[in-house]
Amino acid sequence: METTTINADELMDRGMAFLRDGALGSAVEQLREAVRLAPDLAIAHALLAYALSSDSQTEAAVLEYREALRLDPEDLNHHYELARALQRAGRLEEAVAAAEAAVRLAPEKPGAHQILAMALDEAGEIEAAIREYRECVRLRPMAVDYRFNLAVFLDEAGRLDEAIGEYQQTIQLDAEHLTAHYNLGLALNETGRLAEAAAAFREAIPLAPESYHAGTNSRAHCRLGALLREQGQMDEALAELQAAVQLDPDEPECYYELGMTLSNGGRTSEARLAWEQVIALDAGDWGRQARRQLDG
Repeated sequence: METTTINADELMDRGMAFLRDGALGSAVEQLREAVRLAPDLAIAHALLAYALSSDSQTEAAVLEYREALRLDPEDLNHHYELARALQRAGRLEEAVAAAEAAVRLAPEKPGAHQILAMALDEAGEIEAAIREYRECVRLRPMAVDYRFNLAVFLDEAGRLDEAIGEYQQTIQLDAEHLTAHYNLGLALNETGRLAEAAAAFREAIPLAPESYHAGTNSRAHCRLGALLREQGQMDEALAELQAAVQLDPDEPECYYELGMTLSNGGRTSEARLAWEQVIALDAGDWGRQARRQLDG
């Protein structure tokens, strides 16, 4: 009788095929066997770790990534994936340490600094995370994603003037960056630069095709409508807010702002209907604000 000997490479190929098909249990089984046959092969441990992580077996994945690193400490991807797995496991100090090891290994690689920035942000060290994203931008000044992520982190830290500058730089690099336009509008609005904010929202709207980005398109219409109402442009505000609720009929903020605009225009019964819709959609802050309007 003929026997077939399966080697570790074949098992890894099978495991990855199962993984691509979403058969996670079978993938883990094949890759565990690959590790058994080739315990000194770093890539076998790394692939098993990836499969375990995909199967939500995060702690087991951490152990396999550590073994992959022990066998091949110069592989930058092993450092990256270990840091990510530790983040998912909630072991944030260890995640930062793993990411710092990646930066020490390859300080010229912006990806290493990005992994560290993400770990630092997750650990609540936003200012340190910003420094790492600045290093990403220094290393790759024309890379849109690094510039945009730096803007987002500055925004989250409340450093709005700096964030505005980085959103604008992002748009210079990619004039069709939808979220940069939208976030720029939010930051400008928060700093009181209302006319500029309205312009940013107007620029965002045509970049968000309704079939693909209905939510963002709706929010841009909503924010623009609220700004126009504050500036006394009631007809234009009403048109934007009606467009917003048509695009996303499940967004309570848009109905709330529509109610405020209708109320300011003396259309009380229609405003009440809009606020009742808010309450039907949301039991949180928007619902409570709408209830106060109805009870007032």
